[in-house]
Amino acid sequence: MQELRSIIEAKQKEIDDFTKTIRVVQNRCMEELENKVSATEICNDIRKSIKVLEKEIETLLMEKVNIDSEIEKKIAWIKMLSESNEITFLNRSALANLVEKIHVHEDKKIVVVFNYDMSYS
Repeated sequence: MQELRSIIEAKQKEIDDFTKTIRVVQNRCMEELENKVSATEICNDIRKSIKVLEKEIETLLMEKVNIDSEIEKKIAWIKMLSESNEITFLNRSALANLVEKIHVHEDKKIVVVFNYDMSYS
């Protein structure tokens, strides 16, 4: 999670640097050190790069939300176990919290798919 934050911060810093570069190019144009056509081209290219970085940040933030959601599910699993110490019988509520689905095969084999990573049990 920290790595994801670092990547987002680095991309945001890159956007800030690009924004400063646009200001420098615009100032150079006003001081007639850069012609208007080339300054406009440079600024437009930089703005395109900024838009790409903003989309990347948006994607990373969505990924962070998904990771946070998964963490919350695992915390719920740990909390449920810690509150009950141990489960002595399965009622509907416990089953709904623990099991995602149960497959019953024709050969009477049963496969249980749990909601949580069982490494926490």
